[in-house]
Amino acid sequence: MRVLNKDDALVLDVRDESEVKKGRIKGARHIPVKELRERLGELQKYREKPVVVYCRTGNQSAHASEVLTAHGFTNVINLHGGVVAWQNANLPLSKK
Repeated sequence: MRVLNKDDALVLDVRDESEVKKGRIKGARHIPVKELRERLGELQKYREKPVVVYCRTGNQSAHASEVLTAHGFTNVINLHGGVVAWQNANLPLSKK
């Protein structure tokens, strides 16, 4: 997914903290889906930029993508299959 390599793109991990501790996509910002509405202000500078949202399988990130789009984010991408698909493609996760 080429958009992940863009300097202006935001990669947003919406999983719970316990899942994030097992590893996340390098450089991803973590905001749990249940906190997203309250924390939208932290993401305002990305309203016109690519925002790649992911979770474990793609279900929570689909919901998060809808929330972002409803609040004016114009370039939201749900990472199809989430971390499970990422790992199945042998792509790395960071534990930092």
